[in-house]
Amino acid sequence: MKPTGLLAAVIGLSLVTSVPVSAREAGQLDWQIAYQKVLTTYSRMQGFQGGTSKEDLGSRWDLYDVNGDGTPELFISPDNSHANGVMVYTCLSGDPKLLQADGQQAFGEFGLTAVNAQGHMIGSFHTGSGVEMRSYYRLEKGELVLIDSFMNDEESYPDTQKNKAVWQHNEKSISKEEYETAYAPYADIVWKEDVGRRYAFNDRSPLASELQNAGAADPPDMKTALIAGSAAALVVALVAGIVSKLIRR
Repeated sequence: MKPTGLLAAVIGLSLVTSVPVSAREAGQLDWQIAYQKVLTTYSRMQGFQGGTSKEDLGSRWDLYDVNGDGTPELFISPDNSHANGVMVYTCLSGDPKLLQADGQQAFGEFGLTAVNAQGHMIGSFHTGSGVEMRSYYRLEKGELVLIDSFMNDEESYPDTQKNKAVWQHNEKSISKEEYETAYAPYADIVWKEDVGRRYAFNDRSPLASELQNAGAADPPDMKTALIAGSAAALVVALVAGIVSKLIRR
């Protein structure tokens, strides 16, 4: 079983994931300018609502430095439904890059994902219908690398039928005992599990310096993407592909 979650598996078409930033604007860091452009692109897409700073509905975003390099990653959350996780961007030399790993472009559920900065990790956790899926990724040199994935469906069976449960580690079926041994290194990791929905889409203040709040440039041309999953997750795939398939101007 792929470590892509229950409902938010995303498949992109010929993705190119960098947005050119032509010049550094006075009073802003390169990553601030780059992320302004990404947010502007998403905000102009159908389904991404502005909202107000006091609302927890609709589309929201967040900043969190996953690997402690001083440049935070950008988290885009379409909404807080169970089906949707978040898209994550990093910024390298002024260019935002959509993070992907093993075909996965959306991480977490309920519009949130988990981060462990000490280990430079993102945890994508999904539960539903008695199935638990947990995938662990590490951010290394601007790339998101899948470390381990786990799946079990024990809770989908009554107590008298637990022996029918499937236990998988990295898509390989194993015994429950082998599963627990492989999972043990992750059991004590402390996660920040609510990353993705701190700011309303029309609040760009965290990306503006005290000297200048520069507006983002027009978004570039883009192509659509395909998605395997629910209708709610379609928005995630569509916009991730749109923002990712960028044509330099």
